[in-house]
Amino acid sequence: MTLPELPKDLVEEILSFVPATSPKRLRSTCKGWNRLFKDDKRFTRKHTEKAAKQFQPLTLTKNYRICPINVNLHGTSPSLEVKNEVSLLDPHSKNSAPQFNIDRVFHCDGLLLCTSQKDSRFVVWNPLTGVTKWIELGDRYNEGMAFILGYDNKSCNKSYKAMSFNYLDKDSEIYEFSSDSWRVIDDIIKPPHYMDYFRECFSLKGNTYWLGIDRRRRPPDLRITLIKFDFGTEKFGYVSLPPPCQVHGFEASNLSVVGDKKLSVLVHPRLSFLLDEEKKVFLCCKSKGWMEEEDEDNVYIVGEDNKFILLNFGVETIGGESPIIINYVPSLVQIELAGSKRKTDY
Repeated sequence: MTLPELPKDLVEEILSFVPATSPKRLRSTCKGWNRLFKDDKRFTRKHTEKAAKQFQPLTLTKNYRICPINVNLHGTSPSLEVKNEVSLLDPHSKNSAPQFNIDRVFHCDGLLLCTSQKDSRFVVWNPLTGVTKWIELGDRYNEGMAFILGYDNKSCNKSYKAMSFNYLDKDSEIYEFSSDSWRVIDDIIKPPHYMDYFRECFSLKGNTYWLGIDRRRRPPDLRITLIKFDFGTEKFGYVSLPPPCQVHGFEASNLSVVGDKKLSVLVHPRLSFLLDEEKKVFLCCKSKGWMEEEDEDNVYIVGEDNKFILLNFGVETIGGESPIIINYVPSLVQIELAGSKRKTDY
């Protein structure tokens, strides 16, 4: 008996353990499987819970493109390769090559929220399935805005929301994917902390985290705080950090996500980093300083033996800053497209 001839429930159970990057090849096997991977929200939730997670580092280049990173640690000569850019077509572009220029990326649950400088819209994109949702900002747009993406992790039905922040201290707003509409959060109390909304905010289990420093304190009483925005309650909160992380300066601390279950803090300035617990590998990028002789950015890889490998990053990044590394987790998650047609690039 072949797999398509097995009982439907058993087929679904088997397919729910298939890694997220495999269904793209399996969809052509039969129409039933294609519908299952493409349109069945119940199966998508089941697959998210059971399938082994795959982690794919991404970077953002100076050409405003997202590229996968492959790190090979096997053999006597470890290597790092920045792969070809992942295409994100702009349906509103008037150019012959309508690529969307991405200057900031926020990752949540297999979705990328991408913004473009001086563009009054943003896009939420699943690179694995090709599905996109373009969200217009209209007259609410200004250049001081930043955006995050999340969901209520206590709800059975995962419904995504985007939230806008504003450097000009205007009201924050929530965009509901389910209703395709914006609303002002009237009762939100922003923390009395300095938080760079554009820098080092990360999503974990639907909520967003930043490092912040209390504006009301003065040296030597400054302390780093981990700040959380809960998309379920739509409130800010605080998470205690270990004492060694609290005493260092804001610019000397960095935040990252470990897999899809933990956060990590690196006490070192000007580094973008990832930590792979399973492979016991630490990867970090340090940009060249303006007084340094190196022509390109470097990647440091540290193994379980605490020995490090220095590799050339090989591409230039946005604004000459430390290379941006995104710990992307491919997912079959679907984007709610209320009020608009589904745009796919299969």
